[in-house]
Amino acid sequence: MSIDGEIQDIESKRITAVVNLDLDILDRLFDDELIYVHGNALVHRKTELLDYIEKGPRFRQINRAGLVVREVGQCALMTGLFDAVIQPVGGGDVREIHTFVTQVFRRSNEAWKMISFHASMRPSA
Repeated sequence: MSIDGEIQDIESKRITAVVNLDLDILDRLFDDELIYVHGNALVHRKTELLDYIEKGPRFRQINRAGLVVREVGQCALMTGLFDAVIQPVGGGDVREIHTFVTQVFRRSNEAWKMISFHASMRPSA
């Protein structure tokens, strides 16, 4: 499988795990050094992010588009659109977010793991 295919496969697994709250899969896909920057500039390390995913707003749907993967040494960079439907904690009206994301994956023990995620809100159309 190409690097592009490998990274997009990992991202697909990550999205499914976030929507299904599968923290075991996420723990395996995230590098221990992960830094995750949300579209609102909230920053989490790996353990904080896993806790946030478990107890925070629920991602009901995540769509990715326009993904571009580039290999740089032992890392792969992926950029693209990230659209999601989120349910606030305790219920309430769902909201949509529209961001552009840059992710970095690092090869560790023959497996790719996400080490960086940075989302920037996209302007309204």
